[in-house]
Amino acid sequence: MVNNKQLAAKLKNTKTALRINIETIMNNMDDIDFITFEKIKKAVFRTGHFLKEKFHGKDDSIYDELGDNYGGNKSLRIDLLAEDEFIHNLNTMGVSGRVISEERGEIELQNKSEREVTIILDPLDGSSNYKRRIPFSVVSAAIIPTENIEEATFKGLKNGIIYDFWRNTMYELRESQALVNGNPMVTIVDNNASPIISLYTYKSEMYKLVFEFERRALIRCLGSAALELTYVALGALNAYMDVRFKLKTYDFAVGAKFIDNLGGNVLIFRKGEVIPHDEVYLPEITKGYGMIAANRLDVYDLILSDVKEPFRIMV
Repeated sequence: MVNNKQLAAKLKNTKTALRINIETIMNNMDDIDFITFEKIKKAVFRTGHFLKEKFHGKDDSIYDELGDNYGGNKSLRIDLLAEDEFIHNLNTMGVSGRVISEERGEIELQNKSEREVTIILDPLDGSSNYKRRIPFSVVSAAIIPTENIEEATFKGLKNGIIYDFWRNTMYELRESQALVNGNPMVTIVDNNASPIISLYTYKSEMYKLVFEFERRALIRCLGSAALELTYVALGALNAYMDVRFKLKTYDFAVGAKFIDNLGGNVLIFRKGEVIPHDEVYLPEITKGYGMIAANRLDVYDLILSDVKEPFRIMV
């Protein structure tokens, strides 16, 4: 458990480290790279505000279902509108490269330059919440230099953005530094409290295990993987678990990387197979994964001990 004095000391140290890290980032990146990140951040910000404006508008057609998207999920009109808004902002600001989006797949940007980026985008993670007027959804973008696209794995991810437009909170992964509204992200965990686990499952075996978990933990299911994983990184939740094998890289890349970089445990798997972090190829957005991610080792071990047999997870 982190007390106030420990937290103050930790924040002071991390802020000092942040100043050093930002200077290092600036020294190691040319202005184009730094400016490109800022432009993408602005596009994410504007897309979030566009979504909030539409939410408070009177056009109910934004909630129309339009069939399956590229990622294999149901699309709402608002999902496509958010994607269009993001692409429009990138093109207007001169960002070069491509976007690989949940909605339409690969989209080439209009601008051309030698320094291009690939953005793995979920323009509205938590669209079901959005449709039901539940303010729990985000814009999520993992950012990869296109010149390194063959190495674009979960392990190698260094840059990304998650924007909680409801609470105007910007979560950044910037050259592997985790930030919240420009300040260092800190995981605050009470190891003596009952753990809180965000859990997604279809299998009948897991329904039985849910009752077992509830004896030792509080169970939640909040509807936005990117934001829930970020909350695990912050310590608001203690674990995220999805054993439906439907989780896509645009859902988890940035949020899970926050946890990984801050010292938590992230296990990615498919049916009967653990996938090493350097083999999770982020641009391959149609492949479904399972995941266990936690900020407490005891909670991680608890979940793993209960699920590895029914799901044949060989660790």
